[in-house]
Amino acid sequence: MQDKTQLYESLGIKITPIPQAIRLHETGRVSAIWLAKTTGQTDAHKWVLLAPPSTGPKRKAAQEWLKTRKNTQQLQETLRKQGLLE
Repeated sequence: MQDKTQLYESLGIKITPIPQAIRLHETGRVSAIWLAKTTGQTDAHKWVLLAPPSTGPKRKAAQEWLKTRKNTQQLQETLRKQGLLE
């Protein structure tokens, strides 16, 4: 999860990783399911623009959420100038 956190931070998105479930397998292996929360609305806004969900319902919800944001076009232009968005 640390590598993903660093990746998002390199894009200017601050996230907080939270372990959602930790499991000890019979083999001794430990696995974890992580939840990543943005630290604010601006970070969530950037995240949706740079890495939108790939599945239908989540993608549609993200697009609807973007419509409610007042500064989407301004943020898109800023991200384009930074070379992060085409």
